[in-house]
Formats: sequence, C-alpha cells, structure tokens
Amino acid sequence: MSPITAESAFSPHLSLSTRLVHELGDPHSTLRATTDRNGAAVIINAGGEIDACNEHTWRLLVGEAASIVIPPGPFVIDVSGLEFMGCCAFAVLAEEAKRCRERG
Repeated sequence: MSPITAESAFSPHLSLSTRLVHELGDPHSTLRATTDRNGAAVIINAGGEIDACNEHTWRLLVGEAASIVIPPGPFVIDVSGLEFMGCCAFAVLAEEAKRCRERG
C-alpha cells in the first residue's frame, strides 16, 4: 500500500479534509491508508502502524470517513494491512462504533 497523496489517494466520491490528507501523506508517517466507496459502503484500508504518535491522524481518518456514511450503509475498516495496532487505535474504533450506532 503506497502512502496517500492529496491528488490521488482518496476516491473522488469521498471528501476528506486537506489537513487529514496532508497528515497521511507525510513521508515520516507510519500510518498508510486509502478510503473508497463501494455502493453505500465506505471503506478504509489501513496499513503500517497505529500508535500514540499517530493516534490523532487515525482518529481524524476514522471520524471523517464515518461522517460520510449514509445510514444504515456499512462502514468497513480493513486493518489486515497493519503491522502494529496499539491500544489507542482500538479505543478510537470503539468510540466511533458507538457514534455510528447512535446515528443509526
């Protein structure tokens, strides 16, 4: 999985913040991710590592991608490409799962 760039990494159907695209595109970032839409589903494919150093970027990514989902459309986060996933990353997923349930 290659690092994202502002020009090409995200599907044109998804509108994520310039700040997030910049943070994910940082050559020093250990988190790599792409997002896509497949029908009603919004999908994040994550690779690299998620730890305390990039928790903020992970939180932004998950939150922004989740906000694009049209309920009750599925929100899929594929972490099979991750080499390391710290406890903070699981906490972000749990918090976003709660918000998604509240939205429907």
